[in-house]
Amino acid sequence: MLNANYLNGEVAFCDYLSAKIKYPKKAKMNGVIGLSVFSFSVDCENTPENFIFTTKLGSKIEEEIKKAILSTKGNWKECGKGNSGSRINLKIAFSINFLYSPDEVDCVIDEVSRFKVLEDAALQKKMEVALKGKDFKKAKNALELLLKRYPFNEGYQNKMLEIKSNL
Repeated sequence: MLNANYLNGEVAFCDYLSAKIKYPKKAKMNGVIGLSVFSFSVDCENTPENFIFTTKLGSKIEEEIKKAILSTKGNWKECGKGNSGSRINLKIAFSINFLYSPDEVDCVIDEVSRFKVLEDAALQKKMEVALKGKDFKKAKNALELLLKRYPFNEGYQNKMLEIKSNL
């Protein structure tokens, strides 16, 4: 979809976003990594608009995405020149210290940082220990971080429903 709409194609778009997006300090400090899934459209004045975030990572990441994409004004195919006016759907992975690289993403934004990020196995263990101790709040917190990384994982979604029913 990007190759059909962005003037220089998907690779140029992702390179631009990688250079333009500043990983928010709060997100780095809290080790926030995960998948941002969203869509937007480009109007006939060549301006991105109508952002809809399906998943949110928080910690000001969505604001950085929106700001970076808004700055691409003028780099989209004009109305009537191959731009059908359809929505552009994107999946952007946010990673710290190369710890996160999910399948089927459009772009990866990686930040090298001194801040610690828990790996998936550590979060899963944290959740399991909390569940054994019936500490549903801690289990929920660990699972929320896993769901930021894998928002479409049905096992995690079902486990969240189970945990919420115990809160």
